[in-house]
Amino acid sequence: MRHQIISILIIALAMTAGKAAAQSPALAKADADLAAFVAGYGGSGGSASQFASLLSSYRAYMYAVRQDKNNPTALNGLRKVYPYLIDGAIFFSQNNQPDKALEYALAYIGLPRIEAFRNERFARSDYYPTICYFAATTAYNNKQFADAIDCFRCYIQTGEQKNLENSYTYMARAYKFAGDLNGQLAAIDEALKVYPTTANFLYEAINACIEHKANDRLETYVNRALSLNPGDMKVLPVKAKLMADKGDYATALPLYERLYKAKPNDFNVCRNHNYNITLNINSENRDNRVLAAPANCFVLSHNDEIMFDPCPAGWMVPPGDMWLAFTVDGKNSGWDNIWNYVNAAKQSSDIFGHHVYVTAWHSGKTVYFPSQGFRNAGGSCWRNGGCGNYHTSTPGENGTVNCFHIHSI
Repeated sequence: MRHQIISILIIALAMTAGKAAAQSPALAKADADLAAFVAGYGGSGGSASQFASLLSSYRAYMYAVRQDKNNPTALNGLRKVYPYLIDGAIFFSQNNQPDKALEYALAYIGLPRIEAFRNERFARSDYYPTICYFAATTAYNNKQFADAIDCFRCYIQTGEQKNLENSYTYMARAYKFAGDLNGQLAAIDEALKVYPTTANFLYEAINACIEHKANDRLETYVNRALSLNPGDMKVLPVKAKLMADKGDYATALPLYERLYKAKPNDFNVCRNHNYNITLNINSENRDNRVLAAPANCFVLSHNDEIMFDPCPAGWMVPPGDMWLAFTVDGKNSGWDNIWNYVNAAKQSSDIFGHHVYVTAWHSGKTVYFPSQGFRNAGGSCWRNGGCGNYHTSTPGENGTVNCFHIHSI
């Protein structure tokens, strides 16, 4: 057994020696090329071919280190290569070849951080912050987002202030394009510690949370943005929708009323404003300020026509939830409760219909909705004055588009 163990060790040592021998020509060439570069360079600016030779030596050394992290020849070669890599980055940058410059910049930034050098300190050029920012932005533009994040981080760690805000901004966006929401929000949170009153970082976080439907985190950023500017018209709609989505209509409605006063012709504002009105009808906090009917809000000054909408310019077929303000509970009452119209006065004589209040709850001006009947496919009229269907641009129960249905009996 002892002889077998010795034989195995001898074979293993032979294999290692063979591997080292196989590496020697590559490293010998790298050493020779590096010596030729140093001799011919002399800080004179160099040439593209000289720097190409330098990069080739760097790659040979890095390959050897990946095979054996303690390879002394490779590590010594990397120490010698290091100070010239930044010159290569500057050379190709000045010659309008940013992609080539990026290779040298990434090598210069990354070399001192390999595991074998973790206990060594490399002297950094005074241009180190500039090279980090150059590498970060170039990698970002090339969609090399992992490299961009790393280089933005290196720039931030230099402590230089010149491009600090941009570095946080684009580092967060690099995380976004890499599909890393947690990284994006962590970068923004870090930025907000440095720039606590910069709304743009909050906008980035808000948009990210909306995109990923992260409502649990969204509200924190929304509230912080509104603490900086309570009247922020970019954020108020988000806050209002958050409250409505949570079922807190009493909080949502004043926000929508505020938005409606500021943007009376904004279709989405009008729609959400009136939807929250309907859901506040039976709220404990409802008062006489609550408008019950949204009819006037949907049609006035709305110029975005829907395809196949038969209405003239400035008017439109309303969404189905417009009619919810007519009911007791703000919900579709279905076909079994045809008298569930609490915000309207019935008119039973002549043509049956409802006078729907449009300025206040059960008071003020009304709009009359008659039971207009139907026109059959053949052109004849049917049930005029006794039954009415008001069509909508969104479906109601079971896909029907006649969501507001009036019966006289």
